[in-house]
Amino acid sequence: MTQLLTTLAVVIGALTAGYLYRIRRLRQDPAAGESLRGLATALQKTTITVFTPVILVNTFWALNVTAGSLVFFPIIGALSHVVGGFVALAASRRLGHSRRQAGAMFTCGTFSNLASFGGLVTFMYYGEAGYALAALFKLFEPIAYFSIGFPIAKMYSEDSLPGSRLRLDWRALVRDRIVMLPLVGISAGALLNWSGLARPELLGSLIAPLVMVSTSMMLVSVGLNMRPAPLGSYRREVASIVAIKHLLLPALMAAAGTALGYHLLAGGLPWRVLVTMGSMPVAFNSLVAASLYRLDTDLANLCWIVSTGVFAAVLLPLLYLVSLL
Repeated sequence: MTQLLTTLAVVIGALTAGYLYRIRRLRQDPAAGESLRGLATALQKTTITVFTPVILVNTFWALNVTAGSLVFFPIIGALSHVVGGFVALAASRRLGHSRRQAGAMFTCGTFSNLASFGGLVTFMYYGEAGYALAALFKLFEPIAYFSIGFPIAKMYSEDSLPGSRLRLDWRALVRDRIVMLPLVGISAGALLNWSGLARPELLGSLIAPLVMVSTSMMLVSVGLNMRPAPLGSYRREVASIVAIKHLLLPALMAAAGTALGYHLLAGGLPWRVLVTMGSMPVAFNSLVAASLYRLDTDLANLCWIVSTGVFAAVLLPLLYLVSLL
């Protein structure tokens, strides 16, 4: 129960702190929106390029869960984005959406908050091994985002022709520190693990505070960008995204994990982490893509807020119960 309460306190506290600061700044200066976005971006970049690589080196260095079938973990993670996005497009088609609305639905179905929420929950509920498996799950996330998520979102932008595509620039991807530094951290940790060198105890003791600080920074950055909108005529859209994120994907992850025998490995830890990561809410990247390609930002923003709220209020306690199985 302590893990659940601590996780709820971190999630709600950090989000609230960021949002209250946003309100205060906007009251002082109604034109402060751009500076708030800049601050949020700085927090996110610092977290991903400074804290995350150090945490990943540490966790993969001491990772003890070994089984050949775990090679499918990052593949399943990438497929979860693809499935979520295309199911959201199917729901959008049934709802008779415009291109802008369909694009916003796709981004909400595709992008999941694996970095801050996923990392925090797996660490709090399952410790270092859980955090390492979560990192393995999202190993191919950047490739899925840049080769599928953003290009398809652009196809639905107002100024693009139907069927237009955006090619993945691999050279730009390699130069992107946000993408490459976490991958370097994973690789370095895996090599150290393979070398047989023992991880110093001091480094291991740093993981918990680093996870807390980095997660809090990410959640504060999310709060800085929160812009609540009335539910209005988007009730069916929000219900569809919540069903995809918090019912369909966790069920598919559970089925995939069972088929691969993950429930029989390490006391079922890989299976539980798979279900946990499949339950994450809409990521802030959905708003980034919606804004960048001039999609329906109100729809994307509302789906993000409601999905995050459902996750904090309903999914976190349920996932805690799963961790006790």
